Amino acid sequence: MESLLASAGFQEPTPLQKKYVPAALQGKDLIVECRSGDGKTLAQMIPFVLHSRPTRRNTIILVHSHEGVGKYEREFQRITGVKTKTKHAAFLGRDSLAKNELSILSRRPGLIVGTSERLIDHIRRNNLRLSQDTTVVINVPEEEEEGRAQDFFYDVEFIMTKAPHKSQTVVFSPSIEKAQPLTPLLKRPHVISTSAPHRELPVLHVYTSPMRSRQHLEQLILGLGLHSPLVLSSPEARNTELRQLEKSFTVHAFGHPVAVQDDFDSIILYGLPGTPEVLSKALKSSKHFLAALISEQEAENLNTLQESIQMKAEHQAFPQNEEILKGKLQSIVDHIKHEEDPEILNRYKKIIKKSVPFHMRAYLSAYLFKISMEDRRQKTLAPEHQTLFISVGKNRKVFPRDLIRLFKKHLEMKSGDIGNIKVLDNYSFVDIPKDLAPKAIEKMDGIEFRGRNITVNFARKKN
Repeated sequence: MESLLASAGFQEPTPLQKKYVPAALQGKDLIVECRSGDGKTLAQMIPFVLHSRPTRRNTIILVHSHEGVGKYEREFQRITGVKTKTKHAAFLGRDSLAKNELSILSRRPGLIVGTSERLIDHIRRNNLRLSQDTTVVINVPEEEEEGRAQDFFYDVEFIMTKAPHKSQTVVFSPSIEKAQPLTPLLKRPHVISTSAPHRELPVLHVYTSPMRSRQHLEQLILGLGLHSPLVLSSPEARNTELRQLEKSFTVHAFGHPVAVQDDFDSIILYGLPGTPEVLSKALKSSKHFLAALISEQEAENLNTLQESIQMKAEHQAFPQNEEILKGKLQSIVDHIKHEEDPEILNRYKKIIKKSVPFHMRAYLSAYLFKISMEDRRQKTLAPEHQTLFISVGKNRKVFPRDLIRLFKKHLEMKSGDIGNIKVLDNYSFVDIPKDLAPKAIEKMDGIEFRGRNITVNFARKKN
């Protein structure tokens, strides 16, 4: 980058260019807080120029004025030494009509700079399509009338509906607040700033669940497609409910010294630390994607903590079931690639090849995945159970199915909510969700069942 700028007559990169270019080359979604004079025009085009030709990403830069297009054209000629009308770059929306730009677009330029209105014209006429390897750079107006700024946001939203899911999106804005309407278009964006140091912090993505649990944490990690997250929690949670996760993820306690290295792709807060100082110490040096899984009660303390360390938090919707399943499939594929013995898998492949017709093998995979998820849901996602004592058993010709019907009749619950059932000669034991146990005793203790009044109560724990 330094040699490129030097050949164009610049002595050294600006602070913004030093921060932005490496992050942009990694393909991350970014929010860049800067103003005129920070070198953003060149910064946005440098990654396109630096990419080697076989792997060059297409770059589309959206501006809100015709004058802005002309500025990009002049700066591009300065750093490349080529004229506008080449197959490498197109600058749209200056003076000519949209139809006069068809010849430029037919050459498939890798860099396109244009006003949002002109790009929409070409998209609607099928003159321009966004590919998987496209980077879309959006320039939020610095000083603009409210109405015109809102029109620009509407144009950007329309253009982004035509962008593939894997495209990279970058928003340049004079402030984080002005970029707020566009943040839903970005995937786990990182924040770059040339202003106050606290703006260096990435945005904290907050996911709230009624009762925070280890199972919700696993679902969140799978749904977001995170491969190597660092989980920060309280010492108590790390030593109890999160202990099993240490086989798959790195778990540290709040306040525990952590060297945040590049092998972490994200940091997840399991709950909130007790003091702002601990949160600040854990996060201020981080450039990773940040998320927090909190309970509804902890949400009340979030505003106080984020104001104390001046970090922006955004509430996000919890991943849908389909996203969680995709994440689980990806984790299985990664496990096969890196941990399973190929000889053992090949032995199973031969058996399947001989026993299962070709057209049924995909269904077999789907069925096995379905069974594994159901078993996992029963073992790990089921609520905590309480064992109840019922004073009736085999001598009254009672079977497990009879007890299932009995509980479903008196309580609003499904068969899958009931855990283990043990029927003995004179009494039985049934596991039901812990929160339903008091209600079951209240409604069922003393009722008539199989010709006698039964007793329903908490089972005594063995000594």
